[in-house]
Amino acid sequence: MCGMTDFRARQAELAQAMRDPQSGFVTLEEDGEERLSVYRSLFFNNIKNFIAGGFPVVKEVLGEEQWLILVREFMREHVCETPYFVEISREFVRFLSHFDCSARGYPAFLYELAHYEWLEIDVSVRDEDLPLKACSGDLPERYTLSGLATLASYHYPVHQISVECQPEKVSEQRHNYVVYRDKSDNVQFMITEPLTALLLTIISEEALPVPGIISQLKAVIPPTQVAAVEHYLPQALSALIEKGIVVKA
Repeated sequence: MCGMTDFRARQAELAQAMRDPQSGFVTLEEDGEERLSVYRSLFFNNIKNFIAGGFPVVKEVLGEEQWLILVREFMREHVCETPYFVEISREFVRFLSHFDCSARGYPAFLYELAHYEWLEIDVSVRDEDLPLKACSGDLPERYTLSGLATLASYHYPVHQISVECQPEKVSEQRHNYVVYRDKSDNVQFMITEPLTALLLTIISEEALPVPGIISQLKAVIPPTQVAAVEHYLPQALSALIEKGIVVKA
């Protein structure tokens, strides 16, 4: 039993050495360090290239040197919750969600930009049926957010961020987006107004008919806007159904 414990401890040390060249791990074999260096390089390059494919804007904004440092920090510090290689991009976003970007010299918008880019990957691989084509005539009785759509809200205008455009402070108002898979199975991005974002939030929590949606909206909008919302709602729902963002419950 003691031997097995020692073996597992040695495995853990080796795994840490693969993630962090500065871990202080000492090999017992004569050519161990050379072999470890080869494995470490292969491991790092595989992870680096996979992440780079999912976060091209993040990589471009940071520049090559800072990007490589960030990938190394991810490998060294983050404990993944899944063994699946295809989930690395999700784990990278989870890592950034707890990462103090500003304190470490990274842009404050880094997490939100990465999350925005990751949503494209996430929506593209979801195991859901595509929404049925919208039918003519009456709208469906109850509405809900498609399983192939996600509403996201950020402090920064992530769709505008680039090497040349890097916001230094949060916006006065939130920026709302819908990332969704359309009826041709392509991932699309849509900027949404606050009212549309509120509508989608409501029906993502509970499938509702039009009267139920209006009732929920009345609780949070000024009374003077109720008539306009009642006029706006059927048109908005029709457009969202046509795009495949909203579906029949």
